[in-house]
Order: sequence, then structure tokens, then C-alpha cells
Amino acid sequence: MLRKTLILLLATLSSASVPAALVINVQEVGADVVVTASGSLDMTGALIQSSFNNTDPRQLIRPSSDRLRQYALGNIDTYLLSGGIHDLGVGSNTTTNSISGDTFGVSGNSIFYVPGGFVGGPLSGSATYSGVTIAAIGLIPGSYTWTIPSDSITLNIGAVTPVPEPATYIALAGFGGLGVLVWRRHKAYKTQRHTVNS
Repeated sequence: MLRKTLILLLATLSSASVPAALVINVQEVGADVVVTASGSLDMTGALIQSSFNNTDPRQLIRPSSDRLRQYALGNIDTYLLSGGIHDLGVGSNTTTNSISGDTFGVSGNSIFYVPGGFVGGPLSGSATYSGVTIAAIGLIPGSYTWTIPSDSITLNIGAVTPVPEPATYIALAGFGGLGVLVWRRHKAYKTQRHTVNS
């Protein structure tokens, strides 16, 4: 019985799908602000808005118009987002040329940015703003989420507690149930042993 329960739990965990998503984190690291983006996007059903060619690789944070975007060299596509316009702060332009990785970003008028011709898959990039703080840039700490038809983009500003994935809850419930089963068997064994010795 115990072995069957363990096999069933492992099968459930291995079949639990982890949703794809792009997560952009803005954090203070020492005396700098570091922006990182990582994840994977399913672009099924996403509506393209425009395309343009970029010749100036940089990252821009403009809280007053709710923009945070990183432009790598080359073609860039913009897509429409759902989830409303989030108030990211009141600061004006802060830019850096210290970037690496892909084009990514969000804009207050519900637009996000990806490399030209991007059809889905992994995205990653980062930028460093030297000698500033999140407050000095004018950003409001918090977690902001937008959606496209098949996926989501989350912007975390400052220290944000991660939300456990559904698979984590399944694992906790399974291990909790396994613990109860072991405790009951142990109790039954002690009771049986006590009865035999009486």
C-alpha cells in the first residue's frame, strides 16, 4: 500500500505541468539596480501591434509612462497585452547601455516588446543601473501582471515573495498524506505489539 501511494505521488508530480511565463525582476544589488528577465512565452493567439528596427541598444525605465523595456540591436515586434495599465511610478527617463540578452519589456498602454520574428520560446536578458536605487528611479515596489491569450508576463519590483507553483501544492499534499499513512501504520504496529506482549 505504501509503495503504491509513493508511485502514484511521483507519477502525479512528473505529469504536473509548470506553466510558461516571462518574469521581469527589478532588484537592488549593492549600490545598483539590476533588471533581469527570464522565462518562456507561448505566443499562440497574441496580437502583433507593430514592428521596427532598433539601432540603439539600451534599456529604459520611465515610470511616469509605465515603461520598462530593453532594446537589443535589430528588429523588434510589439504585441498587445491584457490586464490593464499599471501605475509603475512617477520618475522620468533612466537609461543604461549596460545590457545583455534579448529584447523584452512592458509599456503602460498594454504593449510588450520581443525580438523581431519571435514566435515563442525562451527569452532572457539583463541590465544594470549603476549607483541608483529603486526609489531614485521612481518605481513603486510591487508585482504587476499582464496576459496574452496563452501566457503571462509578470514584473516584480523590489523584494517579492514568489508564489508556489501548483505542483508544489500537490507535492506538499502528497507528502502530508504519506506522513499520515506512516504514522497510522506505526501506531497500528505498536498497538499490535503491545497486545501480543500482554
